[in-house]
Formats: sequence, structure tokens, C-alpha cells
Amino acid sequence: MDKQFKDEELQKLQLPEPIKHSLKVLCHDLISQSKNNLRGILLYGGLARNRYRETQSDINLIIILEDSTPSSLGEIAQVLRQGWRQILVEPFILQAREIPTIIKIFPTKFLDIQKHHILLLGDDPFLEHQIHPEEVRKRIEQELWNLALRLRRQYIVSFDDSLSVRAVLKETVIPLKVAFESLLQLACKEDPSLRTTAEVFTHAATIFGLDKECLLLISEIRHQATHDTNNAELFARVIIVINTTIDIVHRMKE
Repeated sequence: MDKQFKDEELQKLQLPEPIKHSLKVLCHDLISQSKNNLRGILLYGGLARNRYRETQSDINLIIILEDSTPSSLGEIAQVLRQGWRQILVEPFILQAREIPTIIKIFPTKFLDIQKHHILLLGDDPFLEHQIHPEEVRKRIEQELWNLALRLRRQYIVSFDDSLSVRAVLKETVIPLKVAFESLLQLACKEDPSLRTTAEVFTHAATIFGLDKECLLLISEIRHQATHDTNNAELFARVIIVINTTIDIVHRMKE
């Protein structure tokens, strides 16, 4: 294992200097407190994609341990609590031996992490583990089916209640964005420059021939107190978009 902290990787990040300093201190405290149990530290998420916004964005940190028993977690708990209070560090703690299994269980999440991560300590665990495209496709299809079935039930309950429909649509935006990002990666159509939900929706609609107007309306609805659109009609259009996307994903089956 490479036990050298990669300060040069940290310095490349587009972060305010106080944030860099706090992150460096946190990493060194983790090294000190976890003794020989720490196997690696990686950054992922928005920061690894140059999407960090101070005071708003979490700092997503993968911490790889040899052992994750309560006593081992207790050794680093105070360091991570302090990291959350200071710079919104959100830890994702893995045991080294779990990684091959976890990747198979959550292939869409780890496809994104594999493509967008920054190694700060240890050996890169994603160099030796392959994420099979068919596993990613199946997971995307499963997530979309979960969303579609949930929305069908919610449509029956609330299609004629504008406020309830609005709340459902707002809750749908992020899961749909995550599914589209995974699908774009699977189709090798990802655009790393896309930052906002509206940009991701526009790109996905263009690539896959989806209802762009519908997607942009639900991305806007999250940020507006009121909306003139017929919410029941928009709800129905969202269901159609998801059903269409499921068909697209299914046709990608090997």
C-alpha cells in the first residue's frame, strides 16, 4: 500500500485555501487516529467533478479501512464529526475486502465514482475492479422501474390535488437526474461540463429523444413557489418520459 498522502492532488483542486487546509488536516488526523487500519482516502462526487460550492456542497470522502468494527469506527469518529462541522465532510466508509461485492450491488454509483475520483492516500481500488456495463444497465432499469411503479401509485392518489402533485414532482427530480447521468455514462454520451439539473435533462432529452419541455418544467418546479403549468398534465408527461426511458434501457440489453 502507498501510505504517502498525495498533497499534490489536493493542491490541484479548485478549492478555497482554508478548505484545502482543513481537508489536509482531516486526512492527516485520520492517518494518525486509525493507525494501521486505514487503507485509503478518495474524494468523489461534486468536488471530483469541479462542482464544489462553498457552504453548500458536501465533501464526499471514501475512507477505506481494513476493519470496520465499532471500536475501529470509534477511533476516527471524532475526526469525522469535526470534519462535518467545519467543511461538510460526508464519509463513505468501506472495508477493503468489501469493495468487489459493493461494486456489484451498486454498479451505477461506482461507475460514477470510478470515472470521477481523486486518490489522496493508498492504492486506487478501482484500477483492479471492472464494472460490467450489463450490471449497470440492469441497475438503471431497476431504478427506473422503482420510480415508475411508485409514480403510478401516487398518480392514482393525488392527480387531482395540485399541491400534492407538485410535491411528488419535486421529489422525482433528483432520482431522475441520477438515472439520466448513469444512462448517459453507459451510452458513452456523458458531458462532464454539465452542472445543473436542467443541463443534464436537456442533454438526456436530446440524446434519447425525450420530452425536453416536460423535463425542464419539473427541474424549474423545484425552485419556484408557484407554477402555472397544469400539474396533473405534467405528472402524466413525466410518467410517459420514464416509461419511454425504461424501453430505451431495455433495448440496450446485451
